[in-house]
Amino acid sequence: MDINYIKNRVKDENSIPLIDKAFSFADEKLKGIYFSKKEPLINYVLGITNTLIDFNADSDTLVSSILFETIKNGVSKEKIEKEFGKDISDISSIAARINIDNNVGECNKTFLDKLNADSQEDVRGLFINLASSFYSIQSMNKRNSNYKKKVAREALDVLVPTAQRLRLNYIRSKLEDLCLSVLEPDVYNDILNKLNAPVDALMDDLNSMKRDISELLNENKINFIIKGRVKNIYSIYNKLASGKQWDEIFDVLALRIIVEEDSECSKVAEIIHSKYIYLPERFKDYINSPKENMYQSLHTTIIGNGNRFYEVQIRTNEMNKTAETGNASHQVYKEKTKVKL
Repeated sequence: MDINYIKNRVKDENSIPLIDKAFSFADEKLKGIYFSKKEPLINYVLGITNTLIDFNADSDTLVSSILFETIKNGVSKEKIEKEFGKDISDISSIAARINIDNNVGECNKTFLDKLNADSQEDVRGLFINLASSFYSIQSMNKRNSNYKKKVAREALDVLVPTAQRLRLNYIRSKLEDLCLSVLEPDVYNDILNKLNAPVDALMDDLNSMKRDISELLNENKINFIIKGRVKNIYSIYNKLASGKQWDEIFDVLALRIIVEEDSECSKVAEIIHSKYIYLPERFKDYINSPKENMYQSLHTTIIGNGNRFYEVQIRTNEMNKTAETGNASHQVYKEKTKVKL
């Protein structure tokens, strides 16, 4: 992999001159430094940048990913700021502070705890480290199995909880699955087999359901936002390990429908139930009977495309904000009950 390969994959052509400048700077500062016995550090850096492109990182994050190893190797934050600006300097220095590939001391954990979900620099600095761990684990061969497990263990214990708190959910879930495949390969493969379909096929069915339900709601003149997700392997593992049986897991495929008014929630449920078979015992009304943490939503489980179960959550925008950011105790509860490998 070289810088031309990276530039050809970058979507924002306006960022290419700055990426070129960052590469020339990093290539000079990291010359003669190796990530492993055979791999120059600059190649490892480009691997991280390439991973971030896969995860749709913005231009400042890509530039910072090329530069953060220079700070680890003696370049001052002030020098980076002078050459590339304050935002890139801040992102790079945060990424440089997180040493996931080494033993993570209490000072590093304390630093991670201080990262701020409202700070773009904090979030993007961690984003680089998540991509770094992902690339490191993915690129290691079998001869590095013990070190690979060590990196996976540290990523799962240290980076992933911070990523969850900072709402970097997409790459967090990808990294969780990758770590599980390294630490518990038999369990990981068993879950894949039980899903009875590749993840891409599940995503195709989910997207098809989104289109069908969107058409149904549009016909009924409902203003809505619809989102969907395939539950990641690690989350399924946690449910099974906490005592759930496979036939008790109904939310591998999930849809969330956000509407404008409270009254529209029940209307949407009625519209969906009129077309799809639903499981009455799985219908939950957390709007009229909110949870203790003030969570509100309608939950229903339907049988849809691919003859699969789909959990559908229906809520207003205000309910959604409360669910995602409104109550810290719910997150603490989830962290306490998360199963350790």
